[in-house]
Amino acid sequence: MKKIFFLIASALFIASCSSEKEELSTPFQAGQEVTLNASIAGDDVPAGPQRVSGVDSNPGSTSGVINLTWDAGDQIQVTVGDKSAIFTLCSGAGSATGSFTGTMPAAGSSYQVVYPANYNENVLATQTYVPNGFGKGLMKMSTKTNGTIDGGFSLSADNALLGLQLTGDVSLGKIVLTNPANSKTYTLNCSGVALTSSVKVFYIVVPAGTWSNGFVVDVYASDNSTKLKTLSKGSSVTFSSTSTMLMPSQAVSATSQGIGTFSVSESKQVTFSLGNLQYHPANDEWQFAANQTDYIGTDNSNISDSYNGWLDLFGWSTSSTNFGVSTSTDYNDYSGSFVDWGTNQIGSDAPNTWRTLTYDEWEYLLNTRANASSLKGVAQVNGVNGLILLPDNWTCPSGVTFKSGFHSSFGATYYAAYQTFTASEWSKLESAGAVFLPAAGYRAGSNVYNVQYYGYYWSATEYYSYYARYLRFSSDEALMGNSYRNLGHSVRLVKDLQ
Repeated sequence: MKKIFFLIASALFIASCSSEKEELSTPFQAGQEVTLNASIAGDDVPAGPQRVSGVDSNPGSTSGVINLTWDAGDQIQVTVGDKSAIFTLCSGAGSATGSFTGTMPAAGSSYQVVYPANYNENVLATQTYVPNGFGKGLMKMSTKTNGTIDGGFSLSADNALLGLQLTGDVSLGKIVLTNPANSKTYTLNCSGVALTSSVKVFYIVVPAGTWSNGFVVDVYASDNSTKLKTLSKGSSVTFSSTSTMLMPSQAVSATSQGIGTFSVSESKQVTFSLGNLQYHPANDEWQFAANQTDYIGTDNSNISDSYNGWLDLFGWSTSSTNFGVSTSTDYNDYSGSFVDWGTNQIGSDAPNTWRTLTYDEWEYLLNTRANASSLKGVAQVNGVNGLILLPDNWTCPSGVTFKSGFHSSFGATYYAAYQTFTASEWSKLESAGAVFLPAAGYRAGSNVYNVQYYGYYWSATEYYSYYARYLRFSSDEALMGNSYRNLGHSVRLVKDLQ
């Protein structure tokens, strides 16, 4: 059973933080200098939210213990009525017992005490990794008494703690925790912390309470853009202020995590990238969109060799083009054999980690694999129109209903008319392996058309000297066809599964 600690403070009036103490009576008077001698009952507590500072003595264990100590400079805030004052630690740094000194803000016998002083919940939005612990000033504790405090008082935690146990062979840039119910995020900056075969525990402080739609955790590489892993709980969870929610150990690979398992032939399966491919001409960098619903849209009209922004609509990639990053509208300028976009380094992923599906593979996935017709359907997801593809062994998560197929009518409004999913509902589908292809339109030269009406996705297969095969979908259909190579389409890469 996990132990709970209480912060016991005996209140004494003294002139300074010294051994000479003059005991006075309560209630306190305004302007009196007071030292509160605060001690923590017990030497340690579970790896939970009551920690003031210190380290986890047993990282990676569900019974991990964090030893409590006060830090130099720690402050508590004492409020009497509408008056407040700050009390500062004057002795006991590095130990479980400390003394805080300050001046009483007003006379009275009802006191509210908060640690840390001047606490604001906004500090939880951006946190910094601390080995086997968490940052100073994040764990709010408070108490309110309706009598004198010369007999002592206890501070109880108001926040909770999520612990992520990670192993791997990669350095991390950040970990982002999202509450889908209100879209609030809590970012833990890791600044290149290297994972190894030994468990490292990453603690994120959150407000205690129930998260009705669960949570999503995204783990990023040191470039802060390559998403390596997504962890989630799709159903309602309660973060308790008296214990730590310690997740099971997870291995993180140096290459981006894929989504779902999809058969593309009788003997081959793939997983999809976490988002559409994007390119930054000025920096000559490739990355995947941070979210499956992300697309650039009409800003693709800014395409140029020096454009200082991201693009995601490309002509067909050949030996004659820079992976289709061209404004030429002459299909003869796109002649030659196909050169896969996956031969680039994408984010932190090494070249040839990802690849483009062939025409036959797209066709098999869409129309030939087992239950193919029931594993695809159009929808609007968090305000974005597109096509949903479901993995081979699909089980729909609780609380969400998916309808396969297409609307009988064509148009941008008919995606939502067929079915819609909120961000929290999509989080559940995505965690179950669903892939979303945004209806991102197409580019001809510097002009962009059909955004949110059509989605066009390249294959790796040519068709004569000036066409190439592609997937095209709208609200009422999805089919394979042929496109002029000079037109800019979306690219969604896959990774082979062994």
